[in-house]
Amino acid sequence: MQLEKKTRILHVATGFPISFPGGVTNYVRSLAISQRESGYTVDIIAGTGSSDAEGKIATKIYEYGGVMTPFSLSIGRDNHSDSSKLKKIIEEYDLVHFHMLYGFPSSFFKEAVKTPYVVSLHDYGLICPRIFMVDKWQGICESRELEKCSQCVGLLEQINVVRGGAKRLGLKLPDIYSSGPKVRAQAVDGFLRRANARLAVSSKVAAIFEDAVSEAPCKVLHIGNDSAGDIPRRKDWMPNGVIRCAFIGTLNWDKGAEVFISLAKALMGKQVSFEFWGRGQEKYIEQLQNLGVQCKGSYKPDQLKSILKDVDLGLVLPVWNDNGPQVLMEFINNGVPVLGTHRGGIPDFLNEKIGFTFDPFSEINKATDWIASLTTEKLTAMNENISPLKTPAQHASEVSKIYEDCIAASTK
Repeated sequence: MQLEKKTRILHVATGFPISFPGGVTNYVRSLAISQRESGYTVDIIAGTGSSDAEGKIATKIYEYGGVMTPFSLSIGRDNHSDSSKLKKIIEEYDLVHFHMLYGFPSSFFKEAVKTPYVVSLHDYGLICPRIFMVDKWQGICESRELEKCSQCVGLLEQINVVRGGAKRLGLKLPDIYSSGPKVRAQAVDGFLRRANARLAVSSKVAAIFEDAVSEAPCKVLHIGNDSAGDIPRRKDWMPNGVIRCAFIGTLNWDKGAEVFISLAKALMGKQVSFEFWGRGQEKYIEQLQNLGVQCKGSYKPDQLKSILKDVDLGLVLPVWNDNGPQVLMEFINNGVPVLGTHRGGIPDFLNEKIGFTFDPFSEINKATDWIASLTTEKLTAMNENISPLKTPAQHASEVSKIYEDCIAASTK
């Protein structure tokens, strides 16, 4: 069955305005635009502040909910009125593609959605109230453990003013058991099992979800990126013998701020320079500046290609299981070799032919030794080994085939 041009598609990406410059919203915008250009009717449910994009990104945009909080147990609360309104909208479409459901009530998840639907697993929000699979004690979760979740997101954490006040004062809240995470899981797991397809952005994401939710197999489908195209083949590596390394994006603990600082410390005084583009926590920026790292500040997406012309090595250093870092795709698509942690979706894209992966907790020395060993010849060879990743149009074509299969299966 081929997807008909009159097919009506609804994307759901709540938690942020659809224009928000984040990984998931960037992806949904790109996919929606590509689908509209192919002739489909495409609408979106997104966070408050999205109405200005109506007619540009989607034919119609429904606003639902405000901006997401650091973690959300709202799925654990019933709101039958909202649930009925959402399902009434959904029933007008041939297929619904869920990306983020922040703010959706538990009553929505408990009852079957009649319209065929696909769930993209861009983050861990549907199985982890804290979204990042990083617990309150700053431990990395490799799987969902509901008993642990019931203390990690305890009674006090669920009170916004208490949680916010403790954070401002630097206080640790006592662990008080809550059944909220289990109630939330019961509602969400059924929703995931009933989906016509579950699309994981990387192999690690698929493994974590399949372990958490039984009888809900996932298909690994790498997304497309706007930076895809012809790979620049460069010869101007390491001017003056200096290896130019760049960290681009958000600088916090999860994203590897302390790993970055460790690399900079270990390579001080050697023929290596570091720069940081983006926003981050002031304490980390100050430490980097004291080490001689050039902190360039924010940048606009259209500046990225120009920035990367002067970079010899990209740094992608998360300590959490980052689902499928788009900055990694941007480095690769611009022909830049990458040093990355062996976490989350990174190993799906990065191997020894085009870079190096390491454990951020035990292999810092291996990473610094590898950087120090780089030569113009090695960088040229890695650049020549890089192949372009998917374009958004190529990815949209793959998604359309999945939609076809889901709609066909629902009509049998």
